[in-house]
Amino acid sequence: RRVHGIQEMSLVKKATFKQGGKGAAAMSLPDDVLTDLKHVMEMFLQKDKTISRIDFKSIMHNFGHYGIRQKEFEEELRKHGYDPKHPAFTESDVINIITSIWCQRGREDEAKECFKLFDKNEKKQISPSDIKRVLEENEIPFSNEEISELMLEADVGNTGSISYDAFLKLYPQLILNNPILP
Repeated sequence: RRVHGIQEMSLVKKATFKQGGKGAAAMSLPDDVLTDLKHVMEMFLQKDKTISRIDFKSIMHNFGHYGIRQKEFEEELRKHGYDPKHPAFTESDVINIITSIWCQRGREDEAKECFKLFDKNEKKQISPSDIKRVLEENEIPFSNEEISELMLEADVGNTGSISYDAFLKLYPQLILNNPILP
């Protein structure tokens, strides 16, 4: 029941180049991220209005925690005051935990996770074909011209690819000004 990549791209829409403990009320997610999270949670809600532990782990994956192991997942729950063996969580629990993680890790971790989405071969470079692959995998319409425009903006070294360092520097701008995704 994993939402393959679509929510990643929604978060990452800004991702393409534009990503709580019980006391997380003072912290908040950006509105677009909270909207995406609520949308994903609707897909996983059970009849009793809870989300299973397994589905919660899938939601975390879709919000930038790729390949999180069971032990790491349980540790995150413990850190936020939740029983890692509890079978289900309320919507509020999920929002609080994701909010807390988001605020703790910040934009830099989001940018790193976003980069990994494109850099599947771990070459620390994103090529136009990497961008096309991710967009095609997620059935996001694009033109070659849009990819070229993005490369002109993001390929600061004029190397034909976007380096990891250039991506991290450009990430805040790309969140706000994405020529490809709505």
